[in-house]
Parts: sequence; C-alpha cells; structure tokens
Amino acid sequence: MNKQRTGINSRRKDKKEKWQSGFQHMVNIKDQKLVDLQPLVPWDDWVEGLEAIIDNSGYHLDEISESNTEKVQEEKNRNIHPPVT
Repeated sequence: MNKQRTGINSRRKDKKEKWQSGFQHMVNIKDQKLVDLQPLVPWDDWVEGLEAIIDNSGYHLDEISESNTEKVQEEKNRNIHPPVT
C-alpha cells in the first residue's frame, strides 16, 4: 500500500511541476490566452494570484474520463465538461 501511495504522490508531483512549468512559460512569453483572460487588475497581481492557486493543492483540475464511455457521456449530460465551442 505504501509503495502504491508513493507512486501516486510522485505522479501527482510530476503533474503539478508540469503545470507550473507550462504556466511559467505562458507568463514569460505573455501568452495571448493569458492576456485575453486578464481581469482589470495589474498583470503582476493577477499572475501572483494564479501562482498561488497553482501552488495550493486545495484547487484541482477536473479531468474527464477518456476510458469509460458511459462515464464520459454521463459527465457530458450533467454538463460537468461542456463541449468546447
């Protein structure tokens, strides 16, 4: 059990580091998506707030199941993951 938990924690840590690296790259190049989504607050304050969210494990990204077609359809029907337009 402990070995399994260690593996899960390691994958979670790797995923978080990948998100942080991707976000940092977007900030460094001032990605147009970030610019378009920026609210009426100074850029540095907004980026600082986003970094705090990324660092806080209380926030998480819901992910849609790709292997269970019934679950995918159920999530779509419940609008958990609305279709991309």
